[in-house]
Amino acid sequence: NGGCYQNFQFGAISWSPTTGAWETYGAIRTYWRQNGFERGTLGYPTGAVTTTGTGRTQTFQGGTAIWDSATDSVTVTPRG
Repeated sequence: NGGCYQNFQFGAISWSPTTGAWETYGAIRTYWRQNGFERGTLGYPTGAVTTTGTGRTQTFQGGTAIWDSATDSVTVTPRG
């Protein structure tokens, strides 16, 4: 898809010409990896990881990944 990435000790930065460069790490990155990275339904990240009162969220081309710290699980709200 014309993108690239660079791995680091605790995560990675992914870039594509349409989404720009964004970090991915933790449970959300694990979920993204398990579901095909940018070739999966989420596509490339489109925003930064955001800390919430119950965990973290991150937007992707295909939706928003939500990590719940209490259950240590990731769910996805599809875009659209």
